[in-house]
Amino acid sequence: TLNARAAVLAAANPLYGRYNRHKSLSENINLPNSLLSRFDLMFLILDIADVDRDMALARHVTFVHQNEGLESTKPETTKEKGATDMDTDDEDDDDLDN
Repeated sequence: TLNARAAVLAAANPLYGRYNRHKSLSENINLPNSLLSRFDLMFLILDIADVDRDMALARHVTFVHQNEGLESTKPETTKEKGATDMDTDDEDDDDLDN
């Protein structure tokens, strides 16, 4: 036999679009246990329905996509003329002149 190693990442949505907590995982995603047993790890991620939170998320996503590529309308802050990030002590400058 040929020794082979592979990593597989798979995702499945529940049958009829909603996860039924009264059914097993294999019944919810309509896959046989013989296939599911080949996966080492399985993570179940459930979305708790919350109308207000879902609407806020939908508004945010549509806003981001509608305004994609537009530059920010906030004015950039500019430094005062002559100011620098470095400390400018006259004493240090005198040492360099000597």
